[in-house]
Amino acid sequence: YSDVLGSDACTPCPSNSSTLDIGSPRATLCLCPPGFTGPDNTPCSPCPLGTYKPTWGAASCQACPLRRTTPRAGAVNASECVCFEGSVEVFVAGRNTSEGVSCPSSNMTGNGTSEANGTNCSEANGT
Repeated sequence: YSDVLGSDACTPCPSNSSTLDIGSPRATLCLCPPGFTGPDNTPCSPCPLGTYKPTWGAASCQACPLRRTTPRAGAVNASECVCFEGSVEVFVAGRNTSEGVSCPSSNMTGNGTSEANGTNCSEANGT
C-alpha cells in the first residue's frame, strides 16, 4: 500500500496479508487471503487443521463437517476437508446431505486403519 500522496514507494502489508489492488491507499486495506485469518492490517495466521476459510478479510476460519479434518493448515475450501481415519461418508436422506461416520470394524484393514484413510470423503464411497 502507499499512504503518501504522490509517492511511488509502497509499504509492505504485514506477514501473510495483501491488498486486493496494487497501490492501495491505506494500511487498513491489507487483508488476510483465503486460508488465513486475523484482523485487517495485522499479520495473518493460517487456518488450523480441521478448518478452512474461502474469503478475503478478517472472517474466522470455519470448522470442517463432523468427523472431517484438513490434511494441512491454511485450507481455503470445504472440499479440502477429508474423513478422519476410520470414517467414511454416508448420505443422510432425511437431511439431503452427507456426513462422515465411523467405519464398522469390517471396513478396517489388518493394521486397524480405515480403507478411507485420508482420502476425500466423496472418493471413499465413489460418489
